Amino acid sequence: VLLMEHAHVGPKSIVQDSILGPDVHVSAGEVHASVIGPNTNAHHQSLVISVLWPLGRGNVGYGANVGSNHTGRLPDQETIAAEGTFWGLSTVIKFPVNMSA
Repeated sequence: VLLMEHAHVGPKSIVQDSILGPDVHVSAGEVHASVIGPNTNAHHQSLVISVLWPLGRGNVGYGANVGSNHTGRLPDQETIAAEGTFWGLSTVIKFPVNMSA
């Protein structure tokens, strides 16, 4: 795990094999095998697996299960998220998907 300037992993959070950019906050959420860009928040028990989000500036909220279509062994698929993407309100993302355009 690499935490950049002012990145924060709060209580009840899990971050593994990921890079969190400046001002990223994970609070009661999970981030696995991902690159999360600046000014992004993952909270409310959200789950993020294998997301390439270098420009960040987004939000992962309640019920988000981003990366739900993995094999359970290693991250084998990924998504590319655009700057300012908001995932929340019981969202489930099926991989692969490219939302960078």
